[in-house]
Amino acid sequence: MARQWADTWVREQAPGPRVVVTRGEGPHLAALSQRLHQAAIVSWVSNDYMLPRSVNIARLPSHLDFFANTVRGALSLGLELAVADPPQALIVPGSVGGVLEQELAILRSEARLESSTLRTVGRLWFDNIAQTLGELLASVAVSDLGPILAGAPVLVVAAGPSLDRLLPELATCREQLILLAVNSAVPRLYRAGIAPDAVVLLEGRDQSDHLAGVPGEFLANTVLIHAAQTHPAHLRWPCSMRVVFHDPSSLWLMPWHGAGSFVPSGGNAGTTALYLAWMLGGWPVLTTGLDLSYSEATGQDACGPGAGDLLKARGWRGEARWASAVMGDYRRQLELVLSEIHRKEPRARFSVLAPRGLAAPDGVRIEGMDVLPWAALARELPPLDGGRLRERIDRRLLEKAPRRDRVVLEESFARLGTQLSALLHDPLGPALGLALSCGQSSLRMLLGPALLELSETESRLDDERAAVRDGQALLARLERAAAEALDGPRGL
Repeated sequence: MARQWADTWVREQAPGPRVVVTRGEGPHLAALSQRLHQAAIVSWVSNDYMLPRSVNIARLPSHLDFFANTVRGALSLGLELAVADPPQALIVPGSVGGVLEQELAILRSEARLESSTLRTVGRLWFDNIAQTLGELLASVAVSDLGPILAGAPVLVVAAGPSLDRLLPELATCREQLILLAVNSAVPRLYRAGIAPDAVVLLEGRDQSDHLAGVPGEFLANTVLIHAAQTHPAHLRWPCSMRVVFHDPSSLWLMPWHGAGSFVPSGGNAGTTALYLAWMLGGWPVLTTGLDLSYSEATGQDACGPGAGDLLKARGWRGEARWASAVMGDYRRQLELVLSEIHRKEPRARFSVLAPRGLAAPDGVRIEGMDVLPWAALARELPPLDGGRLRERIDRRLLEKAPRRDRVVLEESFARLGTQLSALLHDPLGPALGLALSCGQSSLRMLLGPALLELSETESRLDDERAAVRDGQALLARLERAAAEALDGPRGL
């Protein structure tokens, strides 16, 4: 029965799917594998049925996002994906991971965002790190800070249109709040005369235009908290100090700074800043300007450029609002991050501020956040105890100086080199091998742009292997830069 079903299914497909997604354990897996030797057969199974990859069959559970990371990775690399849903009679009872159609809809949406990132900045991020590696290795990291904002109310300032309504109010309570601003909000804060405690920067492209017309002294007491892959120009910004963090694109470098330096970005600086505020101990975590919706005034998405068709969403007042697919993806990623935080710490509180005179703010409703009227906040804010952010960081570093281990960094390079070598010799080719590596996000950023481009052409496996060799050359360049920083006159 399995062979007949597989024969029928294969005949109905367009020639040559690179990835076949199915569900459960059973004879249908071997039947598909025998008919599609050069395709990856990915089956969503329950945790008890996970097995090591067998040539072109991967049995992956939801545990640790094995299935999700693999399918999302394949989609983000532009690999053709076909769904083979076998008859229930072929599936071993209790071996199915979940409802395939629902999961695939979510993964396609997430992959769209990741694929867009790969196209625009994937390889750029590695090139940036290659240019700034010495400074990154010497940097203070968020993992060195601990909960330095414990008990302090933190306001995350994003750049959506709703920010303008709150700026006049904010000026009256500035000294009672710690302000973390996304970089695109800096010009409006400058015009309002409100200097942030920190600027949070995720972008790998040069964002120096956001400081045009902003004098250096405005940021004299501001900390720049930036992703490891930030553009070299950002390290010259006139902030008082720099603190680095890692997101999925720089996981290979994270062991140098420690596991506590990881920040899930969701592809958006607002999400990054909210997570940082919670991670550093802020309570409650407040926000303004995080609209994630279409602005009729500007004709663009709040907090970012409009892209594609507009999709309907629900606002904080229950009204219909509109957002591009990209902003919708950012919102879903933010909600996933908030859900994970609440799982770890149910007491965590995230509130969007409603300007005086409004019951609710503008923007799209975000699950995991509540609404706090500005008037209620202003009445309850106590004096800020413990000083500004820069003062707290200075005290923390005096109490506990950062410690680094060169061996950890060398092991990271060796591990990444081994993974690249394995992809080079994968029998299914580097693209499928990378997709089946269950979430090697650093490798996807390194190789993804080239592999994504090849997926749109009549490429061969030799072309994919050439892309891997280019990645190996960049890794060697990074390793040399690290050695020069560690062995140079200043040392680390």
